[in-house]
Amino acid sequence: KCDSVSTSVSNRAEQYSRQLSVRRIHTNTQNHSATQKLATRLAGQQFENRDNPCKQKPNVQTGI
Repeated sequence: KCDSVSTSVSNRAEQYSRQLSVRRIHTNTQNHSATQKLATRLAGQQFENRDNPCKQKPNVQTGI
C-alpha cells in the first residue's frame, strides 16, 4: 500500500511539473508574439514618420 501511495504522489508531482512547463512555454510564446507585434508597430510608426513629413510629430495619444 505504501509503495502505491508514494508512486501516485510522484506521478502527480511529475504531471504537475509537466503542466507548469507547458504553461510556461505557452506564456513565453504569448509574450514573444506580443513583443513582435509591438516591435512591428513601432517600426511601422518610425517608417511612416520618416517618409511622411506631415507625421513628423509622434502621436502621443496612441500609447503602448
